[in-house]
Amino acid sequence: MLTLGWSDGCTFLPINSVLLYTENSKNRMNEAVEMDKRTVGYKRRKLSMKKGTHAMLTLLEAAKKAEIPAKYVLFDSWFSSPSTLHAAKNMGYDVIDMVKKTPRWKIKIFTLGND
Repeated sequence: MLTLGWSDGCTFLPINSVLLYTENSKNRMNEAVEMDKRTVGYKRRKLSMKKGTHAMLTLLEAAKKAEIPAKYVLFDSWFSSPSTLHAAKNMGYDVIDMVKKTPRWKIKIFTLGND
């Protein structure tokens, strides 16, 4: 499950989430045969079969559209491809990327005018 949340540094409020699912139909169990493609459920299912980085950006776009105030995006190194960083920056967010480094964590801050 991928969860998007808002925080002021003391409080964490979950805003949106998506259950990630496999694109490989052989690995799916108990899948609905037919779904109305106009429904939110269908759209959520399609999103769940995308890569986690794509789903993350979709959740960020929805938060931006809902005008949820945020200046920074904090995410794990798993999402830190250059294309993901630039996509988040293009939405107007500065990115705080937590990069795992044994035995400590290293934090990188990517701002709009700075790579």
